[in-house]
Amino acid sequence: MALNQNLHALERELVQERLPSELTDKHRLYVIGKYDRESNCTLQNIKRRFGIKNVVLGVPYCSGMTDAWNMRSILPYMQRSRGGADLRRMNPLYNAVHHVADAAAEQLGLPAGASKAGGLHAFG
Repeated sequence: MALNQNLHALERELVQERLPSELTDKHRLYVIGKYDRESNCTLQNIKRRFGIKNVVLGVPYCSGMTDAWNMRSILPYMQRSRGGADLRRMNPLYNAVHHVADAAAEQLGLPAGASKAGGLHAFG
């Protein structure tokens, strides 16, 4: 479920969440888009406020990604965001996408990430 950090929108989506009965007992992964780490509405506060027991991850807003989206050059942008061979210049957006991919793979029972399974993600 993709959400943003707006408490009013979170309230509307999470409190009034109406999932089909087949999905109510399933594991869910919550992704907070345009996440601002400096906000008082942290991931931990969101989990506590709404009683979420599942995984909640934040993907930061990135103007470089917005520009890449508008110029239709997302793949080259993400490849540059990997940080090179030494990973010292890894972009926070790329890092967040990497964590979301790992969490999704784990929820699905699939191998996750190069460090765990020896494989690579679509971007890595």
